[in-house]
Amino acid sequence: MTWRSKDDLARETGAERRELVGKIRKTLVSLSSGAVWQFLGALVQGVARETFAAEVWQGIGFASRPRTTSKAEALLVYVGRGARQVQAVAMRDEDLRRVAAANLEPDETAIFSSKSIVVIKADGSVEIRSIGGTPAPLALKSELAALRTAFLAHTHVLTIAAASGSGGTGTAAITTTTVAAPVGTTVLKAE
Repeated sequence: MTWRSKDDLARETGAERRELVGKIRKTLVSLSSGAVWQFLGALVQGVARETFAAEVWQGIGFASRPRTTSKAEALLVYVGRGARQVQAVAMRDEDLRRVAAANLEPDETAIFSSKSIVVIKADGSVEIRSIGGTPAPLALKSELAALRTAFLAHTHVLTIAAASGSGGTGTAAITTTTVAAPVGTTVLKAE
């Protein structure tokens, strides 16, 4: 990302364009805590970066914070003519997206952090895995219950040979131990 200073912008454009361009700013996320975050903008006179405190507008029911080591970017918008209040309306960590969600197919959606990813696939299935991990099918509760039933119905038959010279053999049944029915997780629900 090439940073241009306010002075560069002033030299290259007229007042009307500068006002319009100034209403939407591409910045770096500096600090992220609570509803108001800190953002770093363009260079001021080639020395220091502008600093903004802006309220973060995230989607309803969804919240995220960038890693402290990320190069997360944000779009800040000044709302209304002559507005002094700035709002952060979009954010991204492109380096993390390239690692976590680069291989999404059309009609797929991902929610991810630096460690895990949830992918809603185009066919309606959902994958939950670590970044770079391979998803594996999970057993259904009904499959585990059937396995339990088969296990409990099974009896081992043991043929016992008599001691040398006695001439006899015998059999004995070994009963199985009761196994509790699988209850499943209370955290993850699925069909």
